[in-house]
Amino acid sequence: MRALCIAPVLTLVLWMSSASADTFGGFSSLEPSYLVNQDRVCGLLAADGGAAAGPARCERAPADRLAKLSFQAAPTQRGAKALFTATASGRTLVISRQGGGEVVRWEALDVIAKVTEVFASHDDRVAVTFLVRRGGRELIDVIAFSLRRAEPPASPNPKVDPKVDPKLDPKLDPRPRPARPARRRRPRTLR
Repeated sequence: MRALCIAPVLTLVLWMSSASADTFGGFSSLEPSYLVNQDRVCGLLAADGGAAAGPARCERAPADRLAKLSFQAAPTQRGAKALFTATASGRTLVISRQGGGEVVRWEALDVIAKVTEVFASHDDRVAVTFLVRRGGRELIDVIAFSLRRAEPPASPNPKVDPKVDPKLDPKLDPRPRPARPARRRRPRTLR
């Protein structure tokens, strides 16, 4: 009888003391999202101007939706060939390019103990797995960012070369060109 009472308590204690890990499953090739574990789809956080805010929005997805999103694994960033590195200090996660320029600064909800892995895809998406302590347990969380490049603002007055007349230059003329007349072929004769 005692064994029946102790077994659930022991199982609960072991479960509470072990680390729980989210795993990064890859980036979607069809929409700005990434896969966590086997069944959670999360949206990428936009890193506009080097800052990202808030937690990622995640939802459980059925298998047919996961198949349609076409998730592809991203390479782990390690060693000299790594495009990105990540460091953590307190609740702040900082992702930098290989050359040393800071790309993203993000505030986590919990204190980050350490960064475990960094993944990158096509130089415009970065995912980081990191270790946090939440509720007395060590957990591995995943967060991913979309790195948008800031484009220079369009000039209100485009420069126009006064020497070039658009009516005389066919490349600059907005009107459609007339079709060329068809060439006449000589009829073939059999000899």
